[in-house]
Amino acid sequence: MTEEEVLSHFDGVESNGSGWKCLCPSHPDQNPSLSIDKGDNGGLLVYCHAGCDRDRVLEAAGLTWADLYPGGGGGVEPVHVGFRRVDVTQDDLTLRHKVYSTLLSELHLDPSDRVDLLRRGLKDHDLVANQYRTANEADLSYLTQNVLLPACGESLARVPGFRKDGLGKVRPLKTEGLFIPVRLPDGRIYSIQVRTALPGKKYQWFSHRHSESGSGQPVHCPVSAGRMRPWGRLRVTEGPLKADVTQALDPSVATIAVASVGAWKEVMPSVLSTRPAEVLLAFDSDWHSKPQVRQQLADFWTALEKSGVTPVLEEWDESVAKGIDDLLILGQRPKASTGQQTQEYVRPSVEDLYPDDGSDEVVRMGDLNAEAINWLWHGWLPTEEVVLLDGDPGLGKSQLVCRLIASITNEVPLPGGEILPPSNVLVLSAEDHPTKVFLPRLIAAGADPNRVLLWKRVREQTKAGVSYSRMPKFPADEGRLLARVKRQNVRMVVVDPLYSYVDGNKNVYHDTESRSIMNSLAHVAEESGSSILVIRHLNKAVGQKALYRGSGNIGVVATVRVAWLIGRHPSLAPNERALVQFKQNLSTQQDGHVLAIKPFGVNTSMIDFDRGTKLTADELTTPAPPSRETADGPPSPEAFLADLLKVGPVESKEVYSKGRRAGFSEDKLQRAAQRIGIKPKKEGKKWYWSTTGKEERHDDSDDAAAGPQVGYNRSDGDADGAFGTPSPALPLRP
Repeated sequence: MTEEEVLSHFDGVESNGSGWKCLCPSHPDQNPSLSIDKGDNGGLLVYCHAGCDRDRVLEAAGLTWADLYPGGGGGVEPVHVGFRRVDVTQDDLTLRHKVYSTLLSELHLDPSDRVDLLRRGLKDHDLVANQYRTANEADLSYLTQNVLLPACGESLARVPGFRKDGLGKVRPLKTEGLFIPVRLPDGRIYSIQVRTALPGKKYQWFSHRHSESGSGQPVHCPVSAGRMRPWGRLRVTEGPLKADVTQALDPSVATIAVASVGAWKEVMPSVLSTRPAEVLLAFDSDWHSKPQVRQQLADFWTALEKSGVTPVLEEWDESVAKGIDDLLILGQRPKASTGQQTQEYVRPSVEDLYPDDGSDEVVRMGDLNAEAINWLWHGWLPTEEVVLLDGDPGLGKSQLVCRLIASITNEVPLPGGEILPPSNVLVLSAEDHPTKVFLPRLIAAGADPNRVLLWKRVREQTKAGVSYSRMPKFPADEGRLLARVKRQNVRMVVVDPLYSYVDGNKNVYHDTESRSIMNSLAHVAEESGSSILVIRHLNKAVGQKALYRGSGNIGVVATVRVAWLIGRHPSLAPNERALVQFKQNLSTQQDGHVLAIKPFGVNTSMIDFDRGTKLTADELTTPAPPSRETADGPPSPEAFLADLLKVGPVESKEVYSKGRRAGFSEDKLQRAAQRIGIKPKKEGKKWYWSTTGKEERHDDSDDAAAGPQVGYNRSDGDADGAFGTPSPALPLRP
């Protein structure tokens, strides 16, 4: 396929300079997470940053591996030979071949290694053609400094197997043993595998990923197999030396090798490059007794069939030989089979793939005893749970926290008069100065500062022994937090604000990652018996339900059992706030509380519970009906529209024109219209806005549902410029 044809299979395609980004068809994708880049071989590279398997991505897009190569892959030699299918430039390949060839030409084959290779069925001319050599650390160090560096200079450090040490000196990987060149189909050496005498390490890669440009575990094509291209039949086995021996003993079929069955995806570009009629799968016979390996073999089979290639299974008695090279040395041939029946035979049953070995924790509910929920503050603050407090900055969230700390540490009564025995509280506070803000507020609230522990930093050391400090981060510091809570008998933990204490590699707008953060805190709460109160700011989506107003992904609120909201309301005095619940899964929904902020001393203030309230969370997040003049002077866009449309429907052109003169952009008017329920209607060829027949909204979503996703697309082809029909692909911007 051409690039344009491939890209037409994906949605939301945008150029990013070197390639394209688009929506991944393999998972619900709202922000483009799929990268499509150009390979050095003329093909395309596909990678999902959310972790989707590439085969599933292609299947969901209605493509095959062959489609990624011009003309279906015919005649194109892929350079995708690394473990992660990362392209290598032709200059890098040339440099690698030069370095490895020069290195091997300076080494010799140890007599004991020669005898062993001949015993395996190779001939002396095979040993010469394949350039097997024996090396030790002393030889490698000498040749690096006296042969390779003079020939290649500093570019030697770009070759896998060589790297600069702490002093900037290029050194080889420390290893010794039989060097086995790993080749591309054109004969160039791309990597080197080492058969070592080290205990527990029979094979390792000299060109190891210890180097920043490490080659990983590439596909190997023996010299004579490369000369047989294009391949009519192709055998795939595992291990470079096994492929060399198999090719020598059965030259009728071209044989290539991957590191293991699990690396089968790395051979697909080589298969697709010449389109053999058959691919013989000749992996070590122990796959019969390993369900996971059988599954990988079955997946390879399926991928070949989808690419239009006939897979053929080669098998033999495991008691006779482990690998196909061992079988051929004995003068025997493998049994070959193909077809649907063979595929079903290869694929393991789900019971074999996931045996009941007792490692899974499955509990029969009838064996458990129901337990009552324990509360620090009945109906509001359960133990062994994480509670979420949402609110805009400057509304008194941290003052409310200080008031709760006073009840926990110093017997200050909770609403209703309940008094708790004094306990310790652990606080992670990233925004309030410890001595200028936080401590004065604790004192004003009546807390016992001696029972309040402020966790400021985590001290660590680099590998070089350099000491440094950082803020606690979750989920990485889950264990540290649990140990501290248990060690210091903490009853409540406060994380203020949540996102200041998140691992830098975690995306709080990604559902899975936001849940992993919250689950780590939930585990600490459950294991320690403490309550954990996390603070979160609101987003800018004014008018949405409280459930969707918290910043980040909805997975945050979905993981907690109780969630609070603090906010202002027109019915309250300027110094008053409402504290209400917008999620309650452990008890009945509790009536809210009116909080009064009162001055304390000269430089601080305190917050206290004043009275009950029937206000709801959605009333706190929904703006009051627009008035003609806002407190700041000019009318709001909602007020402008209400005033303009009070006499009846107005054509959309006129709405936009008068709106611009009033200082409102079209986008702002559209958002305001949706907030107050105005839905344009088309009459003939023109669009009209009207306050009559406002749009009805229903939301039956549960805790884990996403917020409203209907926006308005003005590009509907109408010359009148109405903001048109709902477009699920364009979420309404707050």
